[in-house]
Amino acid sequence: MKKNFFNWMTILMVVFVVGMTSISCEKEKLETEKEYNDNYNDNNDSYGNNGESIDIQKLVNENVTADVKYEYFTFSLELYTYLTDPGKYFAGRSYIKYGVEWSYTNRKGMIYSYILDPRNRFMDTTVISSNHYSVVVPIFAWDNDSENTTWLNFISFQYRACKKLEERGEKLTSDQRDLMISTEKELNNYIGEVNAYRGKIYVEIADKRYYVKSFQK
Repeated sequence: MKKNFFNWMTILMVVFVVGMTSISCEKEKLETEKEYNDNYNDNNDSYGNNGESIDIQKLVNENVTADVKYEYFTFSLELYTYLTDPGKYFAGRSYIKYGVEWSYTNRKGMIYSYILDPRNRFMDTTVISSNHYSVVVPIFAWDNDSENTTWLNFISFQYRACKKLEERGEKLTSDQRDLMISTEKELNNYIGEVNAYRGKIYVEIADKRYYVKSFQK
C-alpha cells in the first residue's frame, strides 16, 4: 500500500513541475508600495463602436466577484464572472482571461502572476461553469529556487487534501496521518512566507489588467 501511495505522490510531483513553467515573474523594481497600488486605476477607459467612452474597470466591478479564504497553507478561490454573458458589453469575447497576481512583503520588487487554466496544474483550477471558476491557490514561489517552490506547493496540496478529509469526518489511513504530521512540521518552517503573501485577482483584457480583489492570510 505504501508503495502505491508514494508512486501516486511521485506522479503528482511531476504534474507540479510541469505547472511551474507557467508562472510569470515580473522583475521590474517598484519604487514604492503606493506606485504598485495606483496601478488599480490606470488605463481603465476604452471606446465603443460609436465612440462612447467605456469604463472597463466599472464593467469588471459590476460583473466579476471573488471569494477567497486561507486554509491549510493554501488559498481557496471562488471566482464568478458574467462579463461575456449574452447582452453584456463583452458578450461572446474569447480573449478575456482571469488570473492571480501576487507578491511578498518580505521581498520588495518581485511580482508573480498566473493565468487560470485547468490544463496546467500549478494552481488547481476547476471550471464549474462559464461563470464560475473554483481554484486552489498555492502560496510559495521563489524565482531562484524552483525546486523548493515545487516541493513546498506540492506538499501543501497534500496537507490540504488530508485536512479536508479530516474536516469531513473521514478516517485517515496511517499513511495519510503520517503525511499530514510530517508536512505540517515542514510547512510551519515557512510560515513567514505565508504571512508575507499578498494576492490580487485580476481580469486581463487586451493585455491590460483590471483588478477584482486583494487577499492575504
